[in-house]
Amino acid sequence: MSEDLSKYQQCNADAVMSDIPGLLAAVTTADCVPVLLASNKKSGVAAIHAGWRGTLEGITSKTLKTFLKKYQLEPGNIYAAIGPSICDNCYRVGPEVYHLFNKKFNLLQDQEEGAENQKYYLNLASINYWQLLKAGVPASHIDLLPLCTRCLQDYFFSYRGDGKLLGRQFNFIGINRYWG
Repeated sequence: MSEDLSKYQQCNADAVMSDIPGLLAAVTTADCVPVLLASNKKSGVAAIHAGWRGTLEGITSKTLKTFLKKYQLEPGNIYAAIGPSICDNCYRVGPEVYHLFNKKFNLLQDQEEGAENQKYYLNLASINYWQLLKAGVPASHIDLLPLCTRCLQDYFFSYRGDGKLLGRQFNFIGINRYWG
């Protein structure tokens, strides 16, 4: 007999985990980076919403650390998927945000337009990818989908492209109830 999952409620968080078969870990996004984690031990899954603030604060590496500890795993046991998000050509930020990222992640700025009119761009998906690598997840275990939510607005919702009147992508992962 399967467990009744109706007792579990939706929560508002930028990262969620599940080790219950049939109970999904999910986040919504509309330009931010969705990161999904699973282990090859079938012990748990996690979903991360990595916006610029979360990425700056290391939400992916912090969630991974908690995930590894909770399920007693090593980074080599982890598989990750980084879903569609806004690309660096479309994600322009102000100098104050860029400089926060540069200070923390030592970014290289090569996209400037004149000394007085600098334009700064971030690639949040790559920074989250780097956080996974730095934590020890093998590159061969990380899938990075190079799909931009703003460039591909016919297929994805984009906060920068559509404004506040938009939907969200539903990014989810779970453990199959029927794994033996």
